[in-house]
Amino acid sequence: MRTVISFLIFLVLAPSVHAKHKMSCLKSGNHKFKPSPENVEDMGLCSAWSEFSCCSAHTAKSLSNPGEYFIHNVLFNQCPSHGNLSEECKFEFSFIGYILC
Repeated sequence: MRTVISFLIFLVLAPSVHAKHKMSCLKSGNHKFKPSPENVEDMGLCSAWSEFSCCSAHTAKSLSNPGEYFIHNVLFNQCPSHGNLSEECKFEFSFIGYILC
């Protein structure tokens, strides 16, 4: 019985918690205060979030340039003592872009 009550409480509270989460963006200089639509053609890597985007098209473009991963003005494709990132590493680093969208 306790499990059923807990589950019912979860069902009631989950939508409000989810809605509050959807209405916020990361607090950074590269993000909007709250999500809003952007033109899907301008969003590159972030196109999946174009209808409810926390980043501007300009920020999305800086994440989407092939071979360039600029995040907070840091180029992730550079490592002076070891050379540039391999294509495999670039692919792995692309998840950072998804977080920032």
